[in-house]
This record gives sequence, structure tokens and C-alpha cells, in this order.
Amino acid sequence: MPISKDAGKLIDGRRRFAHVLVKGRKAIIAVPFPEMPKPDALQEL
Repeated sequence: MPISKDAGKLIDGRRRFAHVLVKGRKAIIAVPFPEMPKPDALQEL
């Protein structure tokens, strides 16, 4: 599954990204979004 990013910021796939770094790979597939998708839900913290 590709890693999703928006304007250079990682949206999803942090665990996969860390795994790639640990394995020593030099390249990774990322899917840039033309615009940030709307959230499914918002929660107050």
C-alpha cells in the first residue's frame, strides 16, 4: 500500500515509512494528493 502525503507532509503510512527506513531502503512510493481530503469526523480533545 502506498504512503499518502500532502504538500510534503505524511498523512498515512508512518509505520510503513519507519519500516522502510529500518530496512535501509533508499526509495519509497508515495501518493501526493492534489488537495487535502476532508476528514471523516472531527473530535474535540
